[in-house]
Amino acid sequence: MGFLETTYFQGELLIPNLNAFAGSSAVNNVMAAQQKLLDIFISKYEKKFLTELLGRDLYEKLVEETCNTANILPQWETLKNKLFNENEWISPAANYVYYWYMLNSASSTSGVGEVRTLANNAELASPLPKIIRAWNEMVGMNKEFEEWIICNNFYGYKHTDSDLFYKLNVFGI
Repeated sequence: MGFLETTYFQGELLIPNLNAFAGSSAVNNVMAAQQKLLDIFISKYEKKFLTELLGRDLYEKLVEETCNTANILPQWETLKNKLFNENEWISPAANYVYYWYMLNSASSTSGVGEVRTLANNAELASPLPKIIRAWNEMVGMNKEFEEWIICNNFYGYKHTDSDLFYKLNVFGI
């Protein structure tokens, strides 16, 4: 069960070709391929993010407690909403998925190795500033979330010394 959906990937976290105007079969095929790839990344990285942030026990309990949307206890609804704001479509998990998705998209794997596609009438720009901004925004959200969860002594949460709490920069230091 996942909490993220494509609606989270807009604005600064825009994933190209997800919401193009449908029409030709070529456009529809591109949209379907992008959606499939994003679904794969969400499936892998949302779980990885939540497990690393919450710990395996709390992550599994969150999934168990929220799988039946008709009977979610208020404390679990609050926890879920702290991580997945469906009013503003903001989530540290979306930033984490975006980070890995865009790193992967920076090049393509071919029979001769990693390649970068050349665009006509465009100049390539480094994706690193956007990717790092998304990561650092996630770090801020993670710190706010951890402050909240510790103050509320939620389900015995314990801090983990994870990369999820450390900012990055373009220099790799």
